[in-house]
Amino acid sequence: MFTVILLSDSARAIFEPARVYFEPFEEAGVIGFARWNQSERALRMEDALPDLREIIKGKKNWRAVVVDHPRSSTPSSPAGERDDENPFDFLDNQQVALSLAHSKQAVIRLAHLLLGYPQMSAREFEPYFQYQHSDSGAVIQGDPKQLVLDFLRESSPGAELEYEGVEYDNEQWFSLAMAKISPVHHHVRRLFHETKYSAEEVQRHRELSEHYAMKEVRPSEVVFIATRAGMLEDDKALLKRAWKTGQEQNASRFVERNDYPPMSRFATYELLEEENSGYEEDLLRFWLGVLTVAQNLMPPGGFQAERLYLMSIQFDPARLGDTFNAHISQLAMVRDHLERLIEAPVRPIDLQSEDVLTPVEVNVVFDGIGQHLLEAPLSGWGLASDRPQDEGRRWASEMKRISAEASLFVKRPRRMVARAVFSARELVGMRQGEPLSLTQFEREDLDERLARQLRALVVPATSELLNEDRLQRIIAQSDEHVRHRILQRMKSPTIWMSSLLGLGIWLAAFLPYLIQSWGAGADALVAGLFVTVAVLGCIAATGLVTLIVFRMLLRARMIEFNRRTKQEVDAVRSGGLRFSDFLSQYVTYRRGAARLRGASQASELSQARLRRLRRLRDRVVRHIDDEKRIVQILDVPLEVHRTSKGLVDFDPDDQRMERMLFRLPVGDGLVPFNESGEHIAAPYDFITEFSLSRLMLFEHSESSDTLERGATQ
Repeated sequence: MFTVILLSDSARAIFEPARVYFEPFEEAGVIGFARWNQSERALRMEDALPDLREIIKGKKNWRAVVVDHPRSSTPSSPAGERDDENPFDFLDNQQVALSLAHSKQAVIRLAHLLLGYPQMSAREFEPYFQYQHSDSGAVIQGDPKQLVLDFLRESSPGAELEYEGVEYDNEQWFSLAMAKISPVHHHVRRLFHETKYSAEEVQRHRELSEHYAMKEVRPSEVVFIATRAGMLEDDKALLKRAWKTGQEQNASRFVERNDYPPMSRFATYELLEEENSGYEEDLLRFWLGVLTVAQNLMPPGGFQAERLYLMSIQFDPARLGDTFNAHISQLAMVRDHLERLIEAPVRPIDLQSEDVLTPVEVNVVFDGIGQHLLEAPLSGWGLASDRPQDEGRRWASEMKRISAEASLFVKRPRRMVARAVFSARELVGMRQGEPLSLTQFEREDLDERLARQLRALVVPATSELLNEDRLQRIIAQSDEHVRHRILQRMKSPTIWMSSLLGLGIWLAAFLPYLIQSWGAGADALVAGLFVTVAVLGCIAATGLVTLIVFRMLLRARMIEFNRRTKQEVDAVRSGGLRFSDFLSQYVTYRRGAARLRGASQASELSQARLRRLRRLRDRVVRHIDDEKRIVQILDVPLEVHRTSKGLVDFDPDDQRMERMLFRLPVGDGLVPFNESGEHIAAPYDFITEFSLSRLMLFEHSESSDTLERGATQ
């Protein structure tokens, strides 16, 4: 059956050396450990036993073993004043009736949580004295002291004065009443009458029962085990014990007085003081006894409820010596191996920071981003503003197209930048091989170079790389200049009208001259025609040149527009190179920083591993010393041999191997239980016998200075 072991804080303080003996059974699912919160505020299962629910989940039957070590109690978890012989009997609890309150003692509260609050019966049974008067036949009953005094006053007046000032307890008054009255009267006897609980007490009991009601499956058995000091009795105490052993009416009622649930089972172990030279071996016996109880369902006849038993366990010294000697030899080999690992020199690595900060290229090329679409066409512009087509509408259409293309132009490099950034991130996250093992000086040099590179990356040279607003401003300014030039140009009707007007003026000016030349002769007429045509040619040439100049000025504005947009495109292209350089430096920095972190972490891991190896070595040394002391206490020869067992395939970094290292071979045999002929399973083969001997305990006598109690096998 699965067993949950609950250790008090004081028991946990001495449990660590024995932890390895329990681990194989814990891993096999035979036992489990649950944390026990002993605080007075932990009154509910989820507070006192926070992880019990998870441990017993899915288990239909289970039992609990509670272990306490009162001598190691701390102020935060006091043990309470206990009886010297019975560590489960708290001296503050003297009334047999239920206290009907949460107990001050953690172990009693735990018993209530596991087994429920005790049921209510009679509050108490109060004794009284009764006899039948020999003369009248009347039945007389009452307090024994009063009956004795009345009897003496009636039979021998004045004799009662001898006992009026005597301080006897009830037992002595009953004995005196029996001795004085029984020779004279009949049916002299001691009887009891029941005292019931009040209605308020019944209600309080109902509340406590509901409080300690367990929603989980209750344990089928709860065993309480506690240590105590060795009991030394003088001859007088032994004589009292011999006289009192058969008086069952005075048997200890510690279960009722302390409000333990009726099915609780109790065992104690006389543990040597820590200063005793045999303490380690005795502590091993105690914990192996606890493990034996946890592993076995004890025969009910040999371990009854509501009784206190003394636990003892016997070892075979020769077998224990062989087991420990073999284990010590194995641990000694592991210790030497760990020493070699710890003292192994570390080969220095001569690395320069340049070897770690390897430049990484991240290319950002802005080709095919549509820069030619931002150019204004220089062809197709005539001498007139409306020939071959209306220049205003054409230019407006071109501006609409160029403005739209400007938005697309900015987005295309952004996509390329995004792809470059993604590539940079991939390069940053790319595994760079095994972490470097750098010395402290190499790490400092690398850290300094990274700091210098980081300062260069604080303000990137690409902050104005893709400024759409600036590009749109350039387009708007150039558009205004071109439109101004277009407005200055003449349309074709205006040109024709101007030409006709000029021709009319020319005719008006030169027609009289030609008529006069006609009359002057042929030579004069030829000269006049030449002059007239020359003037007309000059006028026509002047008009044509004017139109050509206006068209050239318009083209100049368009050329300036194209120059400025091309300048912006070139800036984007050169910015791509700068951004490529920035990303390269960034990736180089990030990868270098990652190498530095990896080197630092590798150094920390190496140091942590070294510290862990030292702790493991120290633990091995302590374990060897503990087992050596136990072997010496048993007076068994200590024999340490060189062996490869345990060292083959030993990996100091494997925690499971580390746990297995300290374990002894688990036994599979049976050992005698008491002298009943029954056998129980032994956790280890060197255990030869296990016994639980009942202790005969007696209640206090009010007229005695000591507890009149005894123990028998």
